[in-house]
Amino acid sequence: MSTSILKGCVPIASLTCTADAPYAPAVRGVVVAALTRLGIADEEVIWLGELLTTEVFGNAVRHAPRTRVRVRVSYDRPGARIVVDVEDGSRALPTRAGLPMSGLADHGRGVPLLAELSQAHGCKSLVRGKRIWFALGVSEGPK
Repeated sequence: MSTSILKGCVPIASLTCTADAPYAPAVRGVVVAALTRLGIADEEVIWLGELLTTEVFGNAVRHAPRTRVRVRVSYDRPGARIVVDVEDGSRALPTRAGLPMSGLADHGRGVPLLAELSQAHGCKSLVRGKRIWFALGVSEGPK
């Protein structure tokens, strides 16, 4: 998938905050509000948006604590999908944990979840950090 995933996407919502766990509800809230504003009523898409956003934001909290984080929700009309991207201040890119994974592991599930549950996902190094994104297919979009 191209690293220019946001090219041609229509911005819907964004939030800038600190990579701290207490901001997680606000980050999820921005995604849910954006999906609602778009008229997305599919509960599975909303649930997946919340879950995967939590994983990606949690990655920022764990690996880039207290840095500036920007969360954006965009609509890719040609691809009929929602794109959520999270930029943080760490240049360390996520990696897939070794398998099999212990049921007791407290980390390492993010990339496998993105791979399994999103339509597409990726990451890109930035001058001051990285951007992790995922896309969810939608059958409905802005009216």
